[in-house]
Amino acid sequence: MRLAVLCFILLFLGTVGCKDKGEFRELSKGGITVQLIKKEDGQGIQYNVRIVPDVSHSINIRSKNEQMFYKADSCFFIKQSAGPKKIIAKAVEPIANGLQNQFEYLVYFDNINTSYSLIYHDKYLSGEIFEFAFEN
Repeated sequence: MRLAVLCFILLFLGTVGCKDKGEFRELSKGGITVQLIKKEDGQGIQYNVRIVPDVSHSINIRSKNEQMFYKADSCFFIKQSAGPKKIIAKAVEPIANGLQNQFEYLVYFDNINTSYSLIYHDKYLSGEIFEFAFEN
């Protein structure tokens, strides 16, 4: 009996550990690194986005914390290769991660059936535009 329970637990942990973590991408430009993980669930696309400024930006970041936390929803959009020029995110949720000088967001979009680029326009720290291209 114990062996059966132990086998079940190990099988369960093995399947949970092999779950798809999503597609990871990273771009660095202008002293800012943007990392993202793309996850799709059939109803839409979710991006986990982390923005990590270099140490040289740390003096400027303290004054921009509120803007990065509350006003970053307009920084994320999708540009399709065909169709509408700009698709705004359904939702942008800032994540309070507890890490100093790093910003994280969950960004949600509807499903997209064509090739597209996720754009992050850094309006508050460096003014750079980060473009992540995806094929469908």
